Amino acid sequence: MVRHRKAVIREIIDTESVYVKHMAILIEKYMTPAVARGLLVKEEKDMIFSNILLIYGVNTQLKNSLTEVNPETGEDPKGTSVSKIFAGVCDFLKMYSTYCTKYPPAIDYVQSLMGKNGAFEAFCREVKENTPERLDIMDLLIKPVQRICKYPLLFRELLRNTAETHKERAMLIEVQEKLEAVAAHVNESKRNAENLQEVLNIANQLDDVPKDFVLVEPNRRLLLRDTLRISVNGKPTKNYETLLFNDILLQTKKRMMLGKNKRYVFKEKVNIPQALVRDIPPSNATTDDITPLQLELVGGQGKETKQFIITFKDLEEKERWKKEIVALKLKLQEEELTKKNIRTVGAVPKRKAGVGGDTGEPKGASVYSEKKLEGSPVVEHRADLNSLKVMGGGGGVSKRADNIEAFRMHNLSKGTTFSPETSSSGLGVGSGALPSSPLAGITEANLDPDGEFVGDSTDGLEKIRRAIQLEDTKREAVEKDVSQAEADTQAAKLLAEQAALKVDALEKQLAQFRNLLAAQAPTSGPPTTARSTRGPLPNPTSYKQPPSASPKVSV
Repeated sequence: MVRHRKAVIREIIDTESVYVKHMAILIEKYMTPAVARGLLVKEEKDMIFSNILLIYGVNTQLKNSLTEVNPETGEDPKGTSVSKIFAGVCDFLKMYSTYCTKYPPAIDYVQSLMGKNGAFEAFCREVKENTPERLDIMDLLIKPVQRICKYPLLFRELLRNTAETHKERAMLIEVQEKLEAVAAHVNESKRNAENLQEVLNIANQLDDVPKDFVLVEPNRRLLLRDTLRISVNGKPTKNYETLLFNDILLQTKKRMMLGKNKRYVFKEKVNIPQALVRDIPPSNATTDDITPLQLELVGGQGKETKQFIITFKDLEEKERWKKEIVALKLKLQEEELTKKNIRTVGAVPKRKAGVGGDTGEPKGASVYSEKKLEGSPVVEHRADLNSLKVMGGGGGVSKRADNIEAFRMHNLSKGTTFSPETSSSGLGVGSGALPSSPLAGITEANLDPDGEFVGDSTDGLEKIRRAIQLEDTKREAVEKDVSQAEADTQAAKLLAEQAALKVDALEKQLAQFRNLLAAQAPTSGPPTTARSTRGPLPNPTSYKQPPSASPKVSV
């Protein structure tokens, strides 16, 4: 095992040195001279070589560090091991995702240049003949893609040949996991880019698209594509090019075109989360066309509801489509439910009871409830301050993330940021925060990565108690202001209601006087000009006009 371990370390060191040498050839022999000679413009250089200069810089430093490592011991003179060296560069290796994403179109573009740009083709041939290993530009462009995939394999082999008791084993496991994550990130970025290009190609082939519909979206990807026989709202069954994306089903019709150009006509779109999917039982058969190979899909709402009867060529095809649609529908509905359950940041948390109050909670527990969007349930954050499972009670220390979340949300309502992820000091003050908040005194030195207090537990307890007391004082002041504003609003409403009643009474009196005047008017004689109802009225002694100022109403 020891011999194999040394061989793997030697391979890591030697292959990194060769890789960096190849990158130097690509940059110094191909990229830089091609641009200098005017064979490539800047846009073409970026398209072909992407971020190769950044990759070359990182891997040169990595190679220099590995060169100092002794393969016999796996460490350099300072005691730094191969695993520690890679642990320091793992995050930088994520930049490979940009290069790998652009690699397929870069190769296509180089091949097209070779066919139409004779000067560039002659240049590449000349460089290849003059390099020691006779490496073509295509051979070199693929090297970064191969290298980023090679790292996890090398460390997997190194870990397999490292004893369980070896001092570096824990670090090797950590590096192996990081490299696997980097490779997964690169592959995912590459897949997303390929999916986006595929959706873009489909959009470019689609005609008669409604103005309110956009097919190309960053997160949209194609899952299934087949020619299916579909009947829409009972109409005759026809063949449609059907495309299932990760959020919609698109029904198109192939357009007759001359040559190799393919064009499709937009027909229908179904939003998967709102769609109804079900088999058609044999008892529902009304024609010979309805068989177990059919699936019913109902989409739209109200008058826009449409029924799609899809006929598949075999059971395997039906099950593939049905399984994908049903799983996608459930996934999208769960995501929508999760979005609705996200708390509304900025709502003022209300204290149900004081510390140790009679709330049905254990003594010493404080309960915070936070209102969410209308129609959403109330979320409660609980912080047990006696056992203090986050900060520690007495001499013991244990973990409880919901305590930190309670303090975080309690301070978010006041503008204070309580987040180790967003502050270099661990728990800092964000935009609009209160600089004097006692929580600002709890720094990364007091918390481990899981949010566990590792300093003096008594000091931590006191800091939290003081923070809560201060926040409760501020909350009570806000609630007092709100209560006063509500009282003022209620008083204003009462004044308005009483004023409305007085106006109604006065209008009734006015109507009575008008009726009285009409009854006393002579029935014969010269006609009199009717008085405008909007003009001034006589002021009989029995009628007392309301004062011009608004009446005072006591509350």
